[in-house]
Amino acid sequence: MDKERTNEPKEILIIAVAAALGITVCYIALGISALPERDGDMDLRVWYLRAGLILIAAWQLLAVFAALVLSFYCSRGFEDASVRRTIKGFIWSVCLLALIILSAGFFVYADSLPLERKNENGTLTVTEVSLGNVYHTLWKKEGVLARSYIRVSSADPDDIDPAVTEEEFQRSRAAREKEKAGSGTHDGHDASGSRDHGDGSDSGDASGSRDFRDVSDTGDASGSRDYGDGSDTGDASGSQDYSGDSYDESYDETYDEGYVSDQYLNDRINDGLVAVFTEEFASKQGYKYETSWSAKGEAGAVVYEDEAKVRFLRYDRQSDNEKCCLYVYYQAEKEEDGSYSPSDAKILDMYAYVIDSGEVISSGRRAWADAGTEEYRKAVNE
Repeated sequence: MDKERTNEPKEILIIAVAAALGITVCYIALGISALPERDGDMDLRVWYLRAGLILIAAWQLLAVFAALVLSFYCSRGFEDASVRRTIKGFIWSVCLLALIILSAGFFVYADSLPLERKNENGTLTVTEVSLGNVYHTLWKKEGVLARSYIRVSSADPDDIDPAVTEEEFQRSRAAREKEKAGSGTHDGHDASGSRDHGDGSDSGDASGSRDFRDVSDTGDASGSRDYGDGSDTGDASGSQDYSGDSYDESYDETYDEGYVSDQYLNDRINDGLVAVFTEEFASKQGYKYETSWSAKGEAGAVVYEDEAKVRFLRYDRQSDNEKCCLYVYYQAEKEEDGSYSPSDAKILDMYAYVIDSGEVISSGRRAWADAGTEEYRKAVNE
């Protein structure tokens, strides 16, 4: 009878270990079966991922129970107290090491878990934090355990429409960023081409129309104009006098043409960045679009980042036939402190964005000396 009671803890330990192993195997197998092969655009629901924390905690408790049982049974056959202490010390040291490893895994795993918010239309907004950056993505439920990727989202609770595609969202975000970037002035000209004449008057858009506030604007065929007090006139050359100050408009008209041309090219460069990201990377898990600029002011976008590397697009130039914007896709390895050097990055590919059609063409080039595919060479005419 006493022997049966003595064996009870050992039997309980064996049953507990077997049960823990069985539950762990079932948990992993269930997660694998819930994710069919779909090019990485599916993931497990957050609640299911959090259940893994319960498993880790259960193994921690099991490790303590195993140490108690083993230290009792393994030391029973030795009469020498020092030997028993040594055996118990070894068992508890192993238990402590197991607890440290399991605890570290628990906190690392818990920190990596995203937040999931169920929206009123049935979609899921998932928020992840990576390297200090916060990312929001929109998903739809696929059964009880899985979710499928729809597109990048914003922090706005109203941004839950699954009908909005990745391309439409990226174009909308790029437009907002361009609007924000163009809100400042550039050498006295804002993004719309308006001018400040120094007297409080404000001129209009890039087409040349102007509003001189509280003064009337009339002109005859000779080019003379009266601004309300009869004192200001202009000859046919376009030279005009505003409130007694000489103003030569011929310079600004030339400047406007160059400014509008530059603005048009900048718009196409940004369109190309969004198009390349949408075509090549938007559907891949872990890829995000984040506008960036090089030290030389070259437009680009970081599309992927983890603890070891950064992948980014960089605008190179216009093609010789001026029909395409050309981009280079780089990968840079990170240093231990998380920094990286774009100048040391290796080339993964080069792309051409056809301005008229919006088509994106991969060249397959991994070095500047590579010729690229026939389709790419034909598009850029180089």
